[in-house]
Amino acid sequence: MYADKINHADYVNNILGMAYDAIEFNCWQCVQKIQADLFGRILPSVVLDITDRRAVLHAFETHEPEAHGWIESPTPVNGAVVMMAKRTLTAHAGVFLSLDEGIIVHCDQPHGVAVERPLELQVRCWGRLQYFIPGKVQ
Repeated sequence: MYADKINHADYVNNILGMAYDAIEFNCWQCVQKIQADLFGRILPSVVLDITDRRAVLHAFETHEPEAHGWIESPTPVNGAVVMMAKRTLTAHAGVFLSLDEGIIVHCDQPHGVAVERPLELQVRCWGRLQYFIPGKVQ
């Protein structure tokens, strides 16, 4: 699959509700899948022990998107990886898509793959959203 050949809305509808699994399909693996399927980008793996909150925070803290050639965008752009933090420490990720005036597709427990607008996520629990455009891909 590749971006130009896939309708983004149809793709999101097909993965919506896909089950979350701490080992097999967590938030980062969801980001990797969407990036590969829609944009042809193979993102680096981030080893997450979802059962250990400190380990998750450490994994995202040491990920350093800029080290992978990613560029931070002050505003959301289609296909951007969204790094989410409750306050300052990133602990969740999703992908911004320019559908319906902007949505973030992410995966968490117990919802599985879900779609929310940036403001909804910020009000609900993720106060800081950072948008990164992946540059170099592996």
